[in-house]
Amino acid sequence: MKSDFLIAVTQLAAERGLPRETVLGVVEAALVSAYRKEGVGAGHDLSVKLNPGDG
Repeated sequence: MKSDFLIAVTQLAAERGLPRETVLGVVEAALVSAYRKEGVGAGHDLSVKLNPGDG
């Protein structure tokens, strides 16, 4: 079963005519940016990987 988040990502991608992977990549980058802005993981190499297969 898909999560509400993945349904929203899929819908946004369809509305904008973008691949779902592109939208997920933008969300991943935004999450990294938000963590850095909050000072979480200062001095560490941060990365976010969303797995759409896990829902």
